[in-house]
Amino acid sequence: MSRVFALVPLIVLFAGCPRNEPQLATPVEEEGEVVLLSTVNVADPRAEGQLLSGFHGVEQRAWRWTEKRFSVALQPPAAEGGQPVHLDLKFTAPDVVIDQVGPITISATVNGRELSPETYPEAGQHFLFTREIPADSLTGGTVRVDFDIDKAMAPSELDTRELAVIVSSIALK
Repeated sequence: MSRVFALVPLIVLFAGCPRNEPQLATPVEEEGEVVLLSTVNVADPRAEGQLLSGFHGVEQRAWRWTEKRFSVALQPPAAEGGQPVHLDLKFTAPDVVIDQVGPITISATVNGRELSPETYPEAGQHFLFTREIPADSLTGGTVRVDFDIDKAMAPSELDTRELAVIVSSIALK
């Protein structure tokens, strides 16, 4: 009986602990129409339709591998007085990719407007590719962002997918 009472505090403690699961945004539905998100967690199944191309399946309930070219549709945030908006791509350049192909360069276009590329010479976690987007580039209800990575791992016998980087989120802020 004393063992049961000893376990009660542990059960209460663990029941109240937050889990390390990604916070998922919920698209808003207005009059039967789904409004896109400005921030997409690529593991969120509700944002699946915003991942247009070049994304592989969700892994560890938190991220996705991409191909060399991948695209996403985002909702532009409310522009305040013509203030620029920032595009943020949170990603990891894994050792296995950099060891095989060398430094990678990421470039992007927003609604067809080219952004300056950036080279990542070393592997690492939690990189942030961020670019300022002029407000006049965000016309319309949907923003298409196309990313291009200059090199990726080719498909192999061990993994038949083209693998470039690991992405966790993409946002317009």
